[in-house]
Amino acid sequence: MNSVADIIMTGEFTGHNFGSSVSGAGDLNNDGYSDVIVGA
Repeated sequence: MNSVADIIMTGEFTGHNFGSSVSGAGDLNNDGYSDVIVGA
């Protein structure tokens, strides 16, 4: 497994809790890769 992040996502403002809820979603768009849902 590669230990370097492909992408780093942050919220728009401090304190908005972006990423406080993260869940695996299966392959939603049928591209062969598992998808992730990120909430606040």
